[in-house]
Amino acid sequence: MVRILAVEDDKDILLLYENLFNKVGADFFQATNYDEMIKILSTEKIDIILMDYFLKDFGFIGDTKQKHTGLSLTKMITSNPSWKEIPVVIITAQGFSNEVQKAMQFGAADVIYKPFKSIMELPIKLEQIIKNRQKSL
Repeated sequence: MVRILAVEDDKDILLLYENLFNKVGADFFQATNYDEMIKILSTEKIDIILMDYFLKDFGFIGDTKQKHTGLSLTKMITSNPSWKEIPVVIITAQGFSNEVQKAMQFGAADVIYKPFKSIMELPIKLEQIIKNRQKSL
C-alpha cells in the first residue's frame, strides 16, 4: 500500500486528496504546518510527498523573517539523509517554466499542475514516479 504525505495549507485541496487516495486504497497523511510535516516524516515510512508550491501559512525558517515555501521544504527534505530517497512532487497552479527548473534544482521528482486534467490520473502518476525512483536506487 502506497503511503502518501500531502504538504498543503488549503483544507479543500486536502479533502480532495484524502477522498481520492482513500478511494484507491492508499495510506494518506497530511501536514498543514511545518511541525506536522517533520513529525510525520520522523515517525512514518512515506513513499511519496505531494508538496504545494505556494504555502501561505507554513511559518518561518528558523529565527529568520523568511517564510517556508514548497521549494525550501523540498530542498530540506531532499538534502536530509533520512528522507532524501522519498520522491517529492511539486503541485502548482502556476505554469512558469522557471518553476519547473527551480523545483528540479531543489530535488523535486516532478511537477504537476493544477487544475488537474483528471483527478483520477494523479494516483497513477504518483505510482509511476515511485516505480521510477525505485528502479534508480
